[in-house]
Amino acid sequence: MKQCPQCGAPLPASALDGLCPRCVARRALAVPDTTVPLDQLGDAPPAPATLPVTVRYFGDYELLEELARGGMGVVYKARQVSLNRTVAVKMILAGHFAGDAEVKRFRTEAEAAAHLDHPNIVPIYEVGEHEGQHYFSMKLVEGGDLARNLGRFTGDPKAAARLVAQVARAVHYAHQHGILHRDLKPGNLLIDANGQPHITDFGLAKRLEVDTSLTLSGAVMGTPSFMAPEQATGKGKRLTTAVDIYSLGAILYQLLTGQPPFVAETPLETLRQVVHQDPKPPSTVCAGIDQDLGTICLKCLEKDPQRRYASANALANDLERWLRHEPIHARPTSPREHAWKWLRRRPPIFFAMASAILLCLVAGLVGVAWQWTSAIRERERADESAKHAERQRVRAEQERRNAEANFQHAEQARQQAEEQRRNAQASEQRAKSEAEKSQQAAQFMQDMLKAIQPSIALGRDTTLLKDILDQTAKRLERDLRKQPGVEAELRVTIGWAYHDLGRYAEAEAMLRQALQLASTHLGPDDLVTAEALKCLGDVVGHGSNLGEAESLLRQSVTIFKKRLGSTHRAVANSLDHLAMVLAKKGRYEEAEAIYKEVLETNRYLFGNNHPTVATSLNNVASILQKRGALDEAATMQQDALAAHLKAFGHDHPNVASALNDLAITFAKQGKFAEAERIHRESHALWRKLFGNEHPNVASSLNNLAMVLFKQGRLAESEAMHREALTMRKKLFGSSHPAIASSLSELAMVLQFQGDLAGAENMLIEALRIRQSGQPPVPRIVRQLLVDLTNLYEQWAEADSGKAPLAFEWRQKLRDFDEKSGKRTSDAN
Repeated sequence: MKQCPQCGAPLPASALDGLCPRCVARRALAVPDTTVPLDQLGDAPPAPATLPVTVRYFGDYELLEELARGGMGVVYKARQVSLNRTVAVKMILAGHFAGDAEVKRFRTEAEAAAHLDHPNIVPIYEVGEHEGQHYFSMKLVEGGDLARNLGRFTGDPKAAARLVAQVARAVHYAHQHGILHRDLKPGNLLIDANGQPHITDFGLAKRLEVDTSLTLSGAVMGTPSFMAPEQATGKGKRLTTAVDIYSLGAILYQLLTGQPPFVAETPLETLRQVVHQDPKPPSTVCAGIDQDLGTICLKCLEKDPQRRYASANALANDLERWLRHEPIHARPTSPREHAWKWLRRRPPIFFAMASAILLCLVAGLVGVAWQWTSAIRERERADESAKHAERQRVRAEQERRNAEANFQHAEQARQQAEEQRRNAQASEQRAKSEAEKSQQAAQFMQDMLKAIQPSIALGRDTTLLKDILDQTAKRLERDLRKQPGVEAELRVTIGWAYHDLGRYAEAEAMLRQALQLASTHLGPDDLVTAEALKCLGDVVGHGSNLGEAESLLRQSVTIFKKRLGSTHRAVANSLDHLAMVLAKKGRYEEAEAIYKEVLETNRYLFGNNHPTVATSLNNVASILQKRGALDEAATMQQDALAAHLKAFGHDHPNVASALNDLAITFAKQGKFAEAERIHRESHALWRKLFGNEHPNVASSLNNLAMVLFKQGRLAESEAMHREALTMRKKLFGSSHPAIASSLSELAMVLQFQGDLAGAENMLIEALRIRQSGQPPVPRIVRQLLVDLTNLYEQWAEADSGKAPLAFEWRQKLRDFDEKSGKRTSDAN
């Protein structure tokens, strides 16, 4: 028998280049010959000279046997010496001769698989380089690939469906972590001894968020029979998760029929079929295959990626529905859709038919339009004659009535003038005697209102307070008609009291009257005018007219600075409200700068331990929270909460507000249990202070509902959202922006519960509110358009009848974005 010239081992008849397989592999891998004859290993007995037994080492690995090789790599069964475990080791086939592109692709495969931790994806143990040879080790699955185990599933549709559903779950996990496999096929699915599948060979994988530049534009990478049409045409940089869903459908097709959906004599012909032909229904290839299962398979193999399953998870769900004998979501292609696809693949016939139909329609419309126009002209001539006669009659009648009315008005004016003269004389006498009494009554009402401000009457029943405010408001015009300045001050006080009670409509009406009186009778630069501007701006800011709110508050700041200087408490208070409005408009950098200015002013005025400083600290933290600096925000909010508790005790609105802000930050950090606990404490405190009819009670209830939603407690979240919605409708009516906010958040909960019709009604009503009344906020309107588009796209997966609505709302979103872009361009 011939022997290998390098190691002396017996040569098989099929030896390459006159070398044994071990030496051929060593040459290809460029691995140093570390082979040690067994007769040199310690006290082991020497092996027979005719059959040398050797062990080959590669770094920490003892290579036992070759398992598989492909176009780029070779896989060995190996023992990891340091851990004494059996693994699979993959190396670049070209070894030291591998180019940069091969090394990058090999590293991409290792990195892609290493990012994934799923029971049905072969895990990566180690990635490294040994003496210039790149490699990575992974779990050893010894059952062989699916290509060798097709017989276990062909003829058993349920086993095939269960297998593909498991693989689809793993593929969905990879997609969620930003990885496209791009080469799913039976040869890349390993089947272990328990029949469980394991995805391997991420050699063509692609990071969704990264352009690796490893696939040139126009290059076709993958296995023809399992390759999606868009992948077969070389559109590598525009591929989506739909390519892997197509490959899963091709695998299911082969498991059901025993052959791939497309296979030809040459790869090029196979690719042509993939791009231009529809697959035969599985039931026509292999009799007895259930029609629903075939429908699932063919939905995966749609040419248009948009018509496939929206995700691998959706495919797995449909397969499991079939296994449970439940109705599936996929629907077979109708004859009309078949005809449409046939025409799209034959553009000349399609355009000829369309042109003929259009020509017929135009000719018919021209004839109808001519007849219709002639009839309209005749009717218009007759109508004009009748109208002319009617106009003459009406004009004569109107002139007669005007003459009678003029006489009556003249007589009434004479009588009123005489009555006014008598009244003026009486009023002059009464005014002198009552002026002093009116002034005293005004001062008394001013002191009384300040004494019973809601912030002082905490914990008491506010029903009496509301009654006092309403009665005082009714008396203003009657008792202070001759003292507009005093009336303006009282209206500011009453308006702010209404604000504290959450009765924003009454507050706005009262403050607008106060502003009109103050600016007219006291002057545009008076401090009462500035205070009315500030209070009105804050109240308007609770609605959606943020532009007016900003303007009012900036006027207030200007007057206060002019009259009191830049470091006065009134200036800081107005700036505080202005920053709140800017934050609502999404202008966080401006808001943060103003809040920090207010914080420094309050520290200058009151020192570091004053509760006003704690409130400013909490405001700065709220902006940091919105800008994503959550840890810094949480620290500042906890300091502010401690200061409020020290200054006011537990039962105070400032404490409830600080608790609410801290809970929102914890929720954004993912600390949902802690956020829920604090939200419940904040909500209970708001209810204790203001009962069940206050905006802050509704807002805190809404915030708690959102945290429950984040924890998956959908039923509890829905109940709380509905309670908050009912409360807000009672407070504001049905068209307030706060109602729109509640509706959109409740719609999200209903959508996750599968109540798509309910979510649709909520979102459409929210959009109607946001687009009517006050000037809409573009970013909020756009988010509602996005939510509606996503809802209908999800709905279309289950009900194809909703597909036109999904298309309609996508178009509305595009139109909105185009108009928004044009407005921005015109403004620039």
